[in-house]
Amino acid sequence: MPNFNWEEVERAFVDVSYEDKVNHISESESYEFNADDKATKIFSVDLRNMDLRTVAYQVTILFIDGISYEVPRSFTRANRIIVHKNLQGHRIVAVHPVAADFIKKKAKTMKLRSDTKTRLMV
Repeated sequence: MPNFNWEEVERAFVDVSYEDKVNHISESESYEFNADDKATKIFSVDLRNMDLRTVAYQVTILFIDGISYEVPRSFTRANRIIVHKNLQGHRIVAVHPVAADFIKKKAKTMKLRSDTKTRLMV
């Protein structure tokens, strides 16, 4: 779903993909948005594994002044992606701590740090 000022943005491309290797499913689609074609697009996949809902996407925005901006390959489990000029990459990570360490230290919270500029949301 695009959310752009079309006086600044000439067009935007959104490449979306889904992969379920176990069930041999691989789907991808590319969408283009511009001032004349800004309607919501639908990416649909028949899920065989309801727990595997992660969709990958990459966004390229072309501005009227000739500047382009690329959002790195990102991932979501949300039902929609709202693309805008300040969109940042989004990664999904899993943290699997050893439970015994938390019990010994009586820890109730933990802090995570990323060595990259990627935002880590827990």
